[in-house]
Amino acid sequence: MPETTDHLADYVFLNDRRSGETYSLSNNGVIITEKLAKLFDVKPGDTLALKDDDNNVIDVKISQIAENYAGHYAFMTKDYYKTVIGQNPVYNTQLLKYQEGKQWEDKIGRELTALPNVSAVSFVRDVSGTINDTMGSLGIVTLVLIVSAGLLAFVVLYNLTNINVSERIRELSTIKVLGFFDKEVTMYIYRENIILTLMGILVGSFLGLLLHGFVLNTAEMDMLMFSPNIQPLSFLYSGLLTMLFSGIVMVAMHIKLKNIDMIEALKSVD
Repeated sequence: MPETTDHLADYVFLNDRRSGETYSLSNNGVIITEKLAKLFDVKPGDTLALKDDDNNVIDVKISQIAENYAGHYAFMTKDYYKTVIGQNPVYNTQLLKYQEGKQWEDKIGRELTALPNVSAVSFVRDVSGTINDTMGSLGIVTLVLIVSAGLLAFVVLYNLTNINVSERIRELSTIKVLGFFDKEVTMYIYRENIILTLMGILVGSFLGLLLHGFVLNTAEMDMLMFSPNIQPLSFLYSGLLTMLFSGIVMVAMHIKLKNIDMIEALKSVD
């Protein structure tokens, strides 16, 4: 609870993740972070039980749920604190903003911790650096999954198309004998692949939403929240990658169709 809310927005940004609406502290309840609300399955208007340092249970009313990705917080005004606790708050933290870099942080950190009235000093840069390292590791895993999925798509499309061509070799040889050009023969086969590819993109996008939610819920720690939002460009990129691998298969099969030995195919006995 800040001593005054006049400049709180300069240090703490309280907003709704979906709508972007900015919240302000009021005397009608507390604003809690989204991960905390998810863990306790509460929503605005519900009551949340908190414990103080002496393990006294304090029931507070939730007024809003704010976007936050690391740690759990409950924000309230000093008047609401006095209402639920029955005494004035004791302020024990200072929030500072500065423009200096890492070296200044190390120096000021040593000087502050040397003071008898300072128990700990933390910097947002350190917290964000830890989160960025975690996200970087997940980025490598995501890249491996994307490459593996792309190679799998290529292998599946190539094998299916190769089997399709092999089973219809006499039919393809016949239409080539009848005067169809190479590109026409290729499109005769690949109309089916194009339709299946587009259907796969649509169905895969829907299933991807479900898989995305499952992976995030599984990988998330209690003190950390990943953004559940998927940007529209992600769907576009996944669709383009699928079409790219499908196109590579088409090129490979087009070369094979051009080199079909029509005489050998047609003289074979069924």
